[in-house]
Amino acid sequence: MHVLLATEGTYPFVDGGVTTWCAQLIDGLPDVRFTIYAVTGDVTARPLFDVPRDTTVVQVPLWGVEHPAEWGLSTGGTLDLIRRTRAAQGAKADDFARLLTGFLADLDAPQANPAAAAERLVASANALIGVAEAAWFPSLTLTGSYGFSSSVLPGLLKAGNSLWSFGPSLAENVFNGGATLAQTREARANYDGAVATYRQTVLSAFQAVEDDLVTLRVLEQQGQLQESAVKDARLSEQLILNQYKSGIVAYSSVITSQTTRLVDEISLLSIESQRLVSSVDLISQVGGGWDAAQLNQTDRGVPSH
Repeated sequence: MHVLLATEGTYPFVDGGVTTWCAQLIDGLPDVRFTIYAVTGDVTARPLFDVPRDTTVVQVPLWGVEHPAEWGLSTGGTLDLIRRTRAAQGAKADDFARLLTGFLADLDAPQANPAAAAERLVASANALIGVAEAAWFPSLTLTGSYGFSSSVLPGLLKAGNSLWSFGPSLAENVFNGGATLAQTREARANYDGAVATYRQTVLSAFQAVEDDLVTLRVLEQQGQLQESAVKDARLSEQLILNQYKSGIVAYSSVITSQTTRLVDEISLLSIESQRLVSSVDLISQVGGGWDAAQLNQTDRGVPSH
């Protein structure tokens, strides 16, 4: 399994509670391959943790480089940094799109349909009931033979020397200590268990679809409210900036308004990210798929800002 973990100002470059949680998560899942998309302030940040050898860390400094510095473990166990000269938003977007494409491709990997598998198990258990009940019936065997018999070799194949036999045989188990009855009951119990598993699988599938639908509906409402909050924060920032230019307020008020606006914009992006993940999960739950070629198609659902 390949997991994309996006961090901002935390693991593995900054110490803290979230960083500790990320470290415990990665160390506790040795069978999972992680790619860490770490947003940092600038390229001078240095990792504080030794990441596992199969974990890839992509550092995304906001200032000071042309491309996100890619951190990877070399054969000697040291971290190598590829530095650039100037920050570029396009480079960050391209690298993030590449990681997101791989993540969505993993989601779209062929997987077994749990409901279909459970249905086949029910059919198999039902057939085994017939096999168990067949033990109650007698076994009928038909045998036949045809040949030639003669005391001398000449004339062996003459019609008068031909022999044939044909006859049925019937066998029935009179007493086996109740083994046949027990096997029939076991087959029926296995069938009942398979039916219960199938019902639970179908109910779980319906639950997952309903959960995704509810999540999308709630996130849509949250997104609308957060968009209003972002608009108000931008307007407030502009008003306070005008007041600062007029000498009415201190520059600290401008910084506070900008911080509020950035926090609201980050919250809006987080909501839209959750909507995208829930949409992909919903498509997967109803048996749909995803193709990397769809990245080139025009956006039809998520508003741009």
